[in-house]
Amino acid sequence: MRSPLAGLMILLATATAHGQKLDPATSSKSPAIALAWSLGLTAAGSALLFGGIARDDFDGPTIGIPVLLVGPSIGRWYDDGHDYRTFPGLLIRGATGIMTILVFANRPHCTDDCTPEEAKNFYLEGQTKTVIYGLGAIFFTSAIYDVVRAPLDARDFNRAHGLALAPTAVPGGAGLAVGGQF
Repeated sequence: MRSPLAGLMILLATATAHGQKLDPATSSKSPAIALAWSLGLTAAGSALLFGGIARDDFDGPTIGIPVLLVGPSIGRWYDDGHDYRTFPGLLIRGATGIMTILVFANRPHCTDDCTPEEAKNFYLEGQTKTVIYGLGAIFFTSAIYDVVRAPLDARDFNRAHGLALAPTAVPGGAGLAVGGQF
């Protein structure tokens, strides 16, 4: 049940997050929607990843890692569809995720001296633990940055494509001035 649900979540996110050229006079982007996409998918990916790890279930991390990789950037794609803004975050999360998997796969394993119960349980120790925690901190810092930037990018889009009316008083009379970027 989780696999189809996670697949549907990814499809919905990518279906609405594609870049499209909109008429600047009629379009504006909601910072709340941008934040909801980024924060919601980041929270869902984290829940799947850590919930699966806690339950020794590999379906959660298998679905949670891609959602957590792409999820924080969805809100930034929502604003204007400029990929150059989201690329650094995706690159950082992708690289740290791959390095974490490689370090985790090459960690010291139990030797023949272990009982079957000890071989099933392992613990991260020493440098391996430090490296994995450091990579995780970089990964999640990048995710947090993208979540925080999503509503700010939507505001920047609205500011750059909006119109403003201001009251104007000149010696010959009063009126409204129209301003904006076209």
